[in-house]
Amino acid sequence: MAKSLLFQKSALILMLFSCLSSSPTKSVSKSYSELYLSKLKSTQLLVKDLEVKTFLAISSDEQVHGLSSIKPEFFKNTDAMLFYNTDKEMRSFWMPDTYFNLDIFFLDKDLKVLNVERNVPHHPGRSDTPPIYRTGNYMCHHVFEMKHSEVSKKILIGDQLLWKYQKDHSQIKSNAHLQK
Repeated sequence: MAKSLLFQKSALILMLFSCLSSSPTKSVSKSYSELYLSKLKSTQLLVKDLEVKTFLAISSDEQVHGLSSIKPEFFKNTDAMLFYNTDKEMRSFWMPDTYFNLDIFFLDKDLKVLNVERNVPHHPGRSDTPPIYRTGNYMCHHVFEMKHSEVSKKILIGDQLLWKYQKDHSQIKSNAHLQK
């Protein structure tokens, strides 16, 4: 029994010592931005010569959160968020707790761009001082957001976004109906 206890203590001390003496390694913890975006479903959308990685905001919680709290270094100029809806109605967006300016595209049911607001100002935090920007009200099905950049400037009113994989659209549509 004493030998067993001595062996366990020795092994524990050896493990502790080896951990303390090893060279420091880079932390593998992920930021809030990385964790949040990794939990969202995503797909690829095509517009003109662009292929855009598109994070999907389908549930009401995902749509309320949107791109709030996402740091710019974790959201590329070729990334987007699609607020997918099953119905057409008046939609307006605001920008609380955002860290980069956006181009916001209001789309019909077939992902055709109906309206756009460019370079919508970001607003870190949720305080109303200064006032948080709010878009106009637009009749649409979906809303598509991209970081304001040379990439997003290529998308114009009348452009048609396309699903790279049609099966993704079928699954998204089915999922959206289940969540509404």
